[in-house]
Amino acid sequence: FSKMAATADKIHEVAERHGLIMTAYGHCGAGCMHTKILMDTDKDFQWESARAAIAEIYDFVHSVGGTTSAEHGIGLSKAPAFKKEKAASLELMRAIKSVFDPNNILNPGKLMDAPDDWVKATNLRYQLL
Repeated sequence: FSKMAATADKIHEVAERHGLIMTAYGHCGAGCMHTKILMDTDKDFQWESARAAIAEIYDFVHSVGGTTSAEHGIGLSKAPAFKKEKAASLELMRAIKSVFDPNNILNPGKLMDAPDDWVKATNLRYQLL
């Protein structure tokens, strides 16, 4: 909870520096903060700016003891940051999953095995038209 104001400030600073429109909102009482990027998906430079901004924000969040996860779970768009955050535990997680899902039929390609680029992992739902 003590780092939420600094995190919101960081999100807005990173967004401004990268030329993005980004919101920071959440459930302060639960310690959850979310972001949304509004962008023109037809402009390649905005994709690159978004990638750089998101990487910087997750690095900051992890450096102050925050996590990729929130009350809605990880999701495909956060899977790359989750994999980076939990890198030391991924092989153990895969081993446990293989015991309960030896044929890999439960959510194949999700979370631990999602693409490393969040842009390729999911379709964005929010954009400027």
